[in-house]
Amino acid sequence: MQSALAAASAGDEIWVAEGTYAPGTAAADSFHLVDGVAVYGGFDGSESLRVERDVVAHPTTLSGNNLHRHVLVASGLGPGSILDGFTIRDGQASDGGTNSEGAGIRVTSSVLRIENCVFSTNEAIGPNNF
Repeated sequence: MQSALAAASAGDEIWVAEGTYAPGTAAADSFHLVDGVAVYGGFDGSESLRVERDVVAHPTTLSGNNLHRHVLVASGLGPGSILDGFTIRDGQASDGGTNSEGAGIRVTSSVLRIENCVFSTNEAIGPNNF
């Protein structure tokens, strides 16, 4: 998923197959959402249309592995930015300062539509947390 986000530009859709994905190996690694890009989970890999996906039958998990401060980062996003069909879990934003907020997703100055997502077992000590 990291390489797909790096190559994406406004108007693109990223379809993510079922499975569990981590943003990297270091605590500071995160999936950085891209302005105007729609990211969808719940695919088995055989679909040719987005409506064919099944987020229940093909769960797609973004995991912080109780290591990553922010599983996802949404900064500077505008209309058309979508996150849909994921479980976001095990973010660990508890080391103080700006890294104490947004364990599952850290959103700053963004317009982001979130649908069909579950935030689970993320831990942060700041006041604005998902």
